[in-house]
Amino acid sequence: MTTNRGPQLCFMLGAVLLMTTSHVQASGHLGVLARCRAADANAPVAVRLFGGPDKETAVIVCDMWDKHWCKSATARVVELAPRIDAFCQAARQRGAIIVHAPSACMKHYENHPARLRIQRIKHDAKPPKGINEWRRRLPGEPDLPIEVGSEGGCPDDPPCKHGRPWTRQIEKIAIDADRDFISDSGEEIWRVFELRGIRRVMLVGVHANMCVLGRPFGLRQWVRLGRDVALVRDLTDTMYDPRRPPHVSHFHGTDLLVAHVERYVCPTISSHDVLGPRGPFHFKADKRPDLLIVSAEDEYETARTLPQWAEKHLAADYRIHYAIGDPNARTIIPGIDQLYFSDVGVFSIRRWPMRPGQMGYVRNFIEAGKALVAIRTSSHAFAARAGAAPRGVEQWPDFDQEVLGVHYTGHYSNHKPGSPPTLVWVEAKGKDHPVVAGVPAGRIKVTSWLYKSSPISKGTDVLMSGVVEGFDEVQPVTVARKTDAGGCVAYTSLGHPDDFRQEWFARMLAQAVRWAAAGAAKRPPRPHKITWE
Repeated sequence: MTTNRGPQLCFMLGAVLLMTTSHVQASGHLGVLARCRAADANAPVAVRLFGGPDKETAVIVCDMWDKHWCKSATARVVELAPRIDAFCQAARQRGAIIVHAPSACMKHYENHPARLRIQRIKHDAKPPKGINEWRRRLPGEPDLPIEVGSEGGCPDDPPCKHGRPWTRQIEKIAIDADRDFISDSGEEIWRVFELRGIRRVMLVGVHANMCVLGRPFGLRQWVRLGRDVALVRDLTDTMYDPRRPPHVSHFHGTDLLVAHVERYVCPTISSHDVLGPRGPFHFKADKRPDLLIVSAEDEYETARTLPQWAEKHLAADYRIHYAIGDPNARTIIPGIDQLYFSDVGVFSIRRWPMRPGQMGYVRNFIEAGKALVAIRTSSHAFAARAGAAPRGVEQWPDFDQEVLGVHYTGHYSNHKPGSPPTLVWVEAKGKDHPVVAGVPAGRIKVTSWLYKSSPISKGTDVLMSGVVEGFDEVQPVTVARKTDAGGCVAYTSLGHPDDFRQEWFARMLAQAVRWAAAGAAKRPPRPHKITWE
């Protein structure tokens, strides 16, 4: 039976994550996190623990050939290979098996111990029907979001001549003659998995829009067979020419393909969860900064609205990552460790004190002068209500005053049906600030009920203010400032789902990201003492 392992599994976080808090206390890192989405574009991004690598895990290295007919594809394989090799070494050390699958190259390995090992394996069970067939798509899976075309996805000019020049796997990926396997056969690999009790499969290699998805040992096949499978999203590439639809950069095109996998095929994971805090792999030609969206609240649906907004307004210019909190495990935010390598943070957090290991990432990010954009409930991000903080957590009750430049003391009661609306406007002294460029003149009616955010901290510029219609008390709504560490911070108390439907608000938030990123301090965070497992 074909199953899309989407958010229905991802939201199993709570009970599992609560058992990891001793590790989080020390390091802030949870382990290998799988990211997935529902086919419904309005569903939130979700995460869950994937597990492994361990003795129940296999890593398949797909088609990392020594040479491709497309010169630029060959160059990217050369660049990618050392990181895949490091990933395989780390997985192997933890007990995972490594299957090297350079298709159509078995002749080269006919006497290699890793090839002979898999050929000797016998299994009494009858292999599944269609185990050696390509899988062009799963039921309900739409067309891929990037077009290959007659050029085969190669952007080179003059065009490269099509062919099959590969003879072996690239030598930069080591094959352990005593432990690994070599095969391009779905049936052979299935037999190994059955014999070894493999429950989880991680796929690395190329190309995600072709072989990684469709080979007999590819993602769709293992989904069809009910295995827990994930694409290692930073250890893959696509055959995509930006001259083809949707006419985005090569790397943005790969991001779109990864999102397709997460929606319609299986979750994805990042190699940094195995290799450590230096961050995911990216190609040198991909100059985009790293942006982390942190959504940890259960009132305003920002696990849905922020990813939709970011992918529309920022994906071309930023590598976007996600840290999504689970209301059933409110002392941790899975993925918050990605602040270590991120250049920009976008926060939507509400009353979420964290284990010290995790809070350390937030403090280091701020102390490094990184760029921050925060919305709505982030003014009380890390402050539990009186008497409500769990044991062993760290709070930051003055985060609003020290970092955002506002002082949250509650909100007006205009959230009830029939209440007067909130009216907001650009302040005359702030109208030339790049964050609010293009915001309509005059008073704008918004759904967000008004926050009490006065007084502002020293050095904070008020760009937009607001009132409850019919009342006189004015509150700051959008502010910008520099932190003591030199980081640029923008905060708005807006962020209701209805606000994201307003083009001016979505544009303003994107402008805030670009302004903050342009002015942020350019120094690494101080070392964060962690134990990476």
